[in-house]
Amino acid sequence: MAQVAASELDLVYSREKETLARLEQVLRELKACYRMKPEITPDARRLDGSGHHQLQTMFGPLDLLGSTFEGKAFPDLIGHTEDFDLGLGKAVQILDLPTLIKIKETLARDRDLAVLPILKRILKERGGA
Repeated sequence: MAQVAASELDLVYSREKETLARLEQVLRELKACYRMKPEITPDARRLDGSGHHQLQTMFGPLDLLGSTFEGKAFPDLIGHTEDFDLGLGKAVQILDLPTLIKIKETLARDRDLAVLPILKRILKERGGA
């Protein structure tokens, strides 16, 4: 599941053993390292938890979340996603708008509150609440 911000990408990932191994390989290919400690590279062992990993990749910032607000992890959120077509036969799952709005309302950081009117307007235009 992905959430695109102005300058970073936030991903909530499955912490199943096979997924962690694949994620480690992808992060290696992206030359990922921790933003605050660039000498440390992420690996499956470090990613196997509910923490927030602030990484830098060759393509820019990437935040990996083992869980989100209220401890919700990948299995809790997968039912609140929709497919987003990236083109060229590629698609990703992104949080649905009601869930994204709830997260941003709960976090209530300035940057989250700033986008809430836009997200709510989009939801209304789509025929949502």
